[in-house]
Amino acid sequence: MLKPDLITREELYEAVWAESVQSLAKALGISDVGLAKICKKLNVPRPGRGYWAKGAAARKVLKYRATAKTDPLATELLTP
Repeated sequence: MLKPDLITREELYEAVWAESVQSLAKALGISDVGLAKICKKLNVPRPGRGYWAKGAAARKVLKYRATAKTDPLATELLTP
């Protein structure tokens, strides 16, 4: 599992597409809105509404590719 202190953009991308933002945020100890803001700031695409429901219903779902970011270094997540 991810460490909430330090996470790379690539690790965040893989984690967001592996489980829901709500459950990932809970595991990291931050709010889902805070995690969504971090994803937006780092230009990390997130699954759209209904992504997890469609997957559970065995329907085809799309996974967006992460675009290149100029700063591939690790980014700190500040937890309250």
